[in-house]
Amino acid sequence: MEVQVVINGHKESSSSIKPKPRLLSVDEALKYSPLTSSTSTFGLDCFPFPQLAQKSSPPTFITPSQRQSLHESLAPKIASRDDPTTSTSQQYVVQQVHGILENTSLTEYTFKAPQLVSRKIGDVSPSTQQSAFLQQMSPIAREILNRTQVPFHYATHITPDSDFTTPSRPVTHIQVSPNPIPNLASYQIHKNDATVTPKRPSFSSEPTKTPMVLVPNLPAASQHEYIAITESSKQEKPYSSAANHPLMRARKDEIEASLIQLQDLLGEIFEAEDQLEPDTSYAAPSTSNAFFEPLPAFDLRHDLLSTRAHSSLQKALKKMVSFSDLNQIPDDYVSRLQKLCELSIFALRDLDVKVEPGDVQAWESSLHAVENGLSSSCTFLWTILGSITKKELCPEDIVQCLPVILESTLEKCIIPVVEARPNGKDSEIFRAAVAVKGILNRIAGQSKKLLELMTRICLEMDSLGLVVIKLEMLSSKLIFIENAHSEKDSALGFQVFEGIRKTAMDALARLFSRFKDDRTDILAQLSQNLEKLPTTNKSARQYKLNDGKNIQLLSALLILLVQATSLEEPQNVKKSLKRPAKAPSRLEEGSEDESMDSDGDETEELQQAASRSPLESLCKRVESLQENSIQSAHNIIKFFLDKATMPKSTKSGEEPYRNLLDLFVEDLLSVVSSPDWPGSELLLRILTMHLFRYLNNDKSGANVKNMALEHLGWIGSTISHLRGTVSNLQQSKVENEDSEIAQHLRGLVEDQLHGGLRLDDIVIQDGPFRVAAEYLQDRNVDNFQLVSARQYYLLQWGQAVRLCFAGDGEGFSQLDADSLQLVLFVHKALTEPNHLEKNSDFDGVSTTQGRLAYLLTLLNSDLCKAFDKIVKYLLASISSDQAKTRSRSLKSVTTMLETDPKLLNREPAIMRVIFNCTADSSPMVRDSALSLIGKCITLKPDLEDQGCQVFLKSLADATPGVRKRCMAVLKEIYQRSNNPEMRSQIAQALLRSVKDHEESISSLARQSIEEIWFGDIPSKTSSNDDSARHKVAISQRTSLIIATLQHDDETLPFFEAFLKPFLSETSKAAAANFDICKSIVADVFLRVVNSSSDADQQTRVALLRTLTAFAKTKPRLITPDQLENLQPYIDNVATADDLLLFKFVVVIYRCTLPFLSAAQKPMLEAIENQLFKSVSRLAKPELSEVMACLWTINGVLQHTYRIVRMVVSALGGSQRLKAIVLPESPSDLTDSQKTDVSRVKTYLRIIGCVGKHCDLEDQPDFFKKSFPSWQDGSVAGLMADTVCPFTSADRPAWLRGPALESLGFISQSWPAQFNKAHIRSSFYAVLDGQDADLQDNVMTTLAEFFHIREDATEVFSTQEDQSQEQELGRLGGSLKASDHDSAASLIAQHFLQKVLGIATSRTDKCGLRAIKVIASINRQGLVHPKESAATLVAVETSPITEMAKVAYESHKLLHHQHESMFEREYMRAIYGAFKYQKDVIGESAGAWTKPFAPKLGSLFELVKTSNAKYVRKFLGNLIARVDFDLSKLDMSIHPPEHLFYARFLTQNLAYFEFGRVDELLVTISCIERIMGKTGADVAQAIDTQVLGVTTAAATIVDGDPSNCLPTAPEKEENSEIANHHIASPETNKRLTVAAMILSMLWEVRLHLRRQYHLDPELRFREGKLKDSKELAKTPTKVNGITGDKFWDTVSAIMSSLDTPENMLERCASFAELMKIDDEVRVAAADDEMRESFSASLELDDEAPMMDGEKSKGSKRKMPASAGSTPKKKRGRPSLKDQRRKSAVDMDSDGGAWE
Repeated sequence: MEVQVVINGHKESSSSIKPKPRLLSVDEALKYSPLTSSTSTFGLDCFPFPQLAQKSSPPTFITPSQRQSLHESLAPKIASRDDPTTSTSQQYVVQQVHGILENTSLTEYTFKAPQLVSRKIGDVSPSTQQSAFLQQMSPIAREILNRTQVPFHYATHITPDSDFTTPSRPVTHIQVSPNPIPNLASYQIHKNDATVTPKRPSFSSEPTKTPMVLVPNLPAASQHEYIAITESSKQEKPYSSAANHPLMRARKDEIEASLIQLQDLLGEIFEAEDQLEPDTSYAAPSTSNAFFEPLPAFDLRHDLLSTRAHSSLQKALKKMVSFSDLNQIPDDYVSRLQKLCELSIFALRDLDVKVEPGDVQAWESSLHAVENGLSSSCTFLWTILGSITKKELCPEDIVQCLPVILESTLEKCIIPVVEARPNGKDSEIFRAAVAVKGILNRIAGQSKKLLELMTRICLEMDSLGLVVIKLEMLSSKLIFIENAHSEKDSALGFQVFEGIRKTAMDALARLFSRFKDDRTDILAQLSQNLEKLPTTNKSARQYKLNDGKNIQLLSALLILLVQATSLEEPQNVKKSLKRPAKAPSRLEEGSEDESMDSDGDETEELQQAASRSPLESLCKRVESLQENSIQSAHNIIKFFLDKATMPKSTKSGEEPYRNLLDLFVEDLLSVVSSPDWPGSELLLRILTMHLFRYLNNDKSGANVKNMALEHLGWIGSTISHLRGTVSNLQQSKVENEDSEIAQHLRGLVEDQLHGGLRLDDIVIQDGPFRVAAEYLQDRNVDNFQLVSARQYYLLQWGQAVRLCFAGDGEGFSQLDADSLQLVLFVHKALTEPNHLEKNSDFDGVSTTQGRLAYLLTLLNSDLCKAFDKIVKYLLASISSDQAKTRSRSLKSVTTMLETDPKLLNREPAIMRVIFNCTADSSPMVRDSALSLIGKCITLKPDLEDQGCQVFLKSLADATPGVRKRCMAVLKEIYQRSNNPEMRSQIAQALLRSVKDHEESISSLARQSIEEIWFGDIPSKTSSNDDSARHKVAISQRTSLIIATLQHDDETLPFFEAFLKPFLSETSKAAAANFDICKSIVADVFLRVVNSSSDADQQTRVALLRTLTAFAKTKPRLITPDQLENLQPYIDNVATADDLLLFKFVVVIYRCTLPFLSAAQKPMLEAIENQLFKSVSRLAKPELSEVMACLWTINGVLQHTYRIVRMVVSALGGSQRLKAIVLPESPSDLTDSQKTDVSRVKTYLRIIGCVGKHCDLEDQPDFFKKSFPSWQDGSVAGLMADTVCPFTSADRPAWLRGPALESLGFISQSWPAQFNKAHIRSSFYAVLDGQDADLQDNVMTTLAEFFHIREDATEVFSTQEDQSQEQELGRLGGSLKASDHDSAASLIAQHFLQKVLGIATSRTDKCGLRAIKVIASINRQGLVHPKESAATLVAVETSPITEMAKVAYESHKLLHHQHESMFEREYMRAIYGAFKYQKDVIGESAGAWTKPFAPKLGSLFELVKTSNAKYVRKFLGNLIARVDFDLSKLDMSIHPPEHLFYARFLTQNLAYFEFGRVDELLVTISCIERIMGKTGADVAQAIDTQVLGVTTAAATIVDGDPSNCLPTAPEKEENSEIANHHIASPETNKRLTVAAMILSMLWEVRLHLRRQYHLDPELRFREGKLKDSKELAKTPTKVNGITGDKFWDTVSAIMSSLDTPENMLERCASFAELMKIDDEVRVAAADDEMRESFSASLELDDEAPMMDGEKSKGSKRKMPASAGSTPKKKRGRPSLKDQRRKSAVDMDSDGGAWE
């Protein structure tokens, strides 16, 4: 029969539907029941026997009388059974069945239009049939039918069409109601019509042959809920019946085979059990069988089901449970199997399974029993899982016993073995476990299975709350057990226990997802055990990911917990129906009303849900699940951050919680790009939000902000890396694929990389969300982690859809057909687990495609969208006021730039901020900025020029670390750059660093130059190619060296300093270095020869300058042939340029000629003649070089007579002109006088240079002939006596200068001249005078003299080359030690005081030479150390680095040798340093700025090298110098000097680097003592004399004046006016100065407490040795406190004398400080504070409280009155008085420090 369906004008016909086969009758079905067979036959085609009770239950009523009595008692109940309203049990059944049918989780049936059969006249009408059918139903069935509506609807909603065509043949109209939940009772089937209508029938007037179904038009309000189904989307079903499908037939066959297998196995086991004798004992064992075994460890008298039998049973049961067909097994069989398992379970519960390494055999026997018990437990749980709907087969008492057994087994047996190590304290356990490793591994495997099964049971069964809690605690504990790091250290095997831990992780995640109320407790358990985790990367990360990476197991668990929240059941789904509820008792019947109310509420909720649109339903679902995920993620992140930011964790980066947080964040970042862990994005997003809050909170500490900046840098770098990964994946693989998915993804990637994607492009139904979701669906094979990942990812898709269509949630937009289909699809995917699998659109998603699709969605997540905000926070933090924060920001930016160099182009402000940081006050910030600039230059070469200049400037930084950073980067730039000018600048900068005062810096500079100049020069071989490459390399290096030395002579000494160790014999590559330099010298000479006279003068100077450096360092590098090429440069000296070239050539000759042989005599004679010609025209520097060169040639030619004649001529001329009278000014000279003066100067230069470089003592006869009156036997004495008259004070200064130079030259080489009184007088007169230039000449002479003397020992002892000229005045060993010693002693004795005065009054080169002379005298021990102590301390504070360094080195030497002697001079030396800074430097402040550093820092660093008592005494006396007597304060100078001296001392104290805690505390204690004494007196004077406050007498407390209670002060009326008349201006000024001094001292105390974060209750106590270790620790500074606030406060205090108003304000502020600040309540006569400085710490309950905390008692000490009775003093008075006396003596003993 054919039925036509007319839906809004469309006719559809369907083929006739075959009627369902009728049900069998009882007789027909009887043959399939077990009632017709005596054997227990069952299978798929058999009906199981109804089970009404337990098999083992015996019959209760046996006799006829008992049965009769039962019938009588049941008669009333049987009579009323037809009335459900009178039976409580029937009411309960009706309610339960109704609740089941009302549940929204029931299957919703989809029916096709019913096939109507024509009826003949006389047939029974459908209504009559229905009535008859209802009459046959039982009362309970009728009640259920009347109260229940089973949901159903029609198969397809078709979009209505307006067209309607009249059928060509008569049809029967069947009108179908669109109501999706019809009521069966509401339909009436009429006898004479085929039309079906609700309630009211409508008849058709036309006869019909073909029935037609009329579907009415849909209401307008619901049309948007339906979509059109195209023909292409309809899928044909190849099989009309599912049962005939080949897969179903194969499944049926597989189930049948599994069922038969289990049946046979159970039959064999039960038969074996029956064969066992009931009284079997171990003494007389029964016949063994394959299924039972004795276990002596259990101490039972019968055998138990064997472990092997359990293994077979579990395999069979697992199959049947997976098929959900274990119900085919009779309940008595299952119950009997459970009883067999119970024996082992109970026996294992009572067994002690602890490890027994002493008796391995006994332990092994116990382990076999444990294995059997665990196997029995697993078998038992499999039977429960297959019979979960049968309460009698699910005994809860045994289920609750199993977690106890599992926990006992793991804690006593497995965990001790896992924690044992072969070399640890549990080595015996390790060895025992290795012996039984096989059985232990099997136990571990059974434990893992039992944990899995217990988890499934908890998810399936209700009322197992205690079991759930135990499993959660056990799983949490297993997570934190430390496994071995390798197989050799594990007795079980590394992977064995990892399997258990992964199972525990999976179990915990499932329970976390299922039981929402337990989530907080689970997270709390995990948090409590965090400290047990290892904090190193290797030991912490033992969870291996699919891509090979390793993360922490805890990290994987926490991500899994977040993902698991998306698996939560809907709120309207009731509890599991797998366990029937108990029938209510009479006591519980009263709760039925409440139940009905609850059902009413749920019905209302269901009605509301039905009224929602699809988009509203999706949003409601997404919001609920998203809220759960966010809350769980927030709790996890909040706990980590709270622990990591606790005060104990922020002191050091090595704290465990901070390390754990770092590891957790690193794990999140490593998995965020994996589709398997989408929950990591939410955790990182919430972490980022918290980090932003830390940075926005001004109260966040420096360490907290640094942590936030570091992690933001990591996150930003990861986001940048994700962008690069997307591009790489597209280019590498996806572009080569031609599939539809690949093409679609390729387009999305292009859009993403060129501006980003819109949300609409992401959420479409065939977009990246769908691709990634199906990728996860395809891999979802019994893996809870992937299930949770897929469901969480779908949740994110739903969230994106919600944001796209619902916006902020305030309203829902109208959806088109495509959008509605998308919403319905996503909602179905979220609610139906297999919806994606059923509606897969893609043939297969590859791994690359799935990952790429996931990354596209990830880049458009909230986390990645925060990238710009992260960059802004990092850049803003670079300008933070905390140095460490600025440094951390720079490092984070560095991390991001390394990952994404294009960030420099997108954010041009980055480089501007970084360049500014190179001038930061913090060395740490400067170092970080320079490091970042170096990396930016690598990433963006255009920054090289600008960056290079920054590095060159920073190479002079005061911090060694910064200089090292600059050198490293400059070397890289040099090697990478092709710019000659830039390379020359870099080489010059590196050469200057060779002479750095830091040995590490100079060594690094030499190493860098070696690498860039000589590192890659190929060796010279016989091969032509190698030789050519060698020449090219040498030529390049020569050009570089010449360009470096070309600009000025200042670089030459640094180049010489580099060459000296490079060419020394002790160098590792001395021979190779010599060959390289020899080749370079040859190349330079070649260029000299080839340079024409028209060549650039600067080029020739550079060539000769380069040769000079090599000649001075290694003369043998130059050959005689090469020297001949230099002769033209000494022939003609006409211009200044010629003179410069001449000087270089002479120096080269002077250094190299001593190594020439007599064979070179013609060349030497030619050079000699040329040099003699130029003597009279040369200035002193050039003449000195010429005379040295001539004396060197004389050593070969022996032409001494030429020198003798020249000097005799000069001596004669000088003597003739010594009586000449000259004016004071050169401008007053006559022409003849000018000629005479020119001659005299020439004579003096010649005499001096000859006396310095030539030894003419073997030529006395010649001099005697020329000077008959000369009686002295020394030629040097003759020259000195001739020159000395020209140095007298009556000579003009412009003549005395050359004479002093000549006299100095002679005296340096011939020190006996210093023994002559008239010569010493000449030098002394200059030092005692005021002529700076003349003093400079004398200091040069003295400095060179002491330098020669100090080098004499080294020169004589180091005879590397006997022919090499020595540095000892060019005279080798001709000097006598006695002359040197006596001259040095006389100079120190007569000149030292004058030299000291010059050193502390000048900062030019003369001052530098003076301090060098002082240092040399101290090193030679020529004077008492204390004579120069004050000068050394003062010059240490000089801003001239070289002067300060020389003074510090000398001071350091003396301090270590004469520590006790030096300490007495330090107080006087500190005052001298103050005067030096005030008068000479012009800055009396006590510290340098940028950065802040104490000027006495070098002194304090030396003092700290002494013992602790020495340092404390130094600090105490230093602070005492701030104190003053108010009445004796010197006010004669404005401002008073003591005010500036106090500022000098307090600023030094504030910026000292304290080395021990006790040093810091004694400083604070001394300040408090001064404030308690002098401060109180000053404040009282201000009150009475300035502020007009009269104070009554105070009351002494405890007999101690420091504890006095003042009465209320009285203040005069109109005190502000009276202030001007109470005290005189002098008194006001005196009190203001006193208040200023004490205020600065108090600011020191406040600054130190802030700087070192001292406990307010810590006090300094003497004479006690407890906590001595704590006292010796180095105090830790608080990051971010740089001292600028203290500096500003002191500067404000120093301006108090500017105006009378400022003076009054300062006095009032100080008085207010003493009144309000409880910290100034310090006892002036605190006896314990006056003990010796062997101190300790203790808490002083009565001490003043710190930092604004107020305590009870007086505000300030007041004068004591006699009006009160003092209390008894504590302690022993005699001892206290003695201590006081000793303390007073120490204070008054100024001589001890002066």
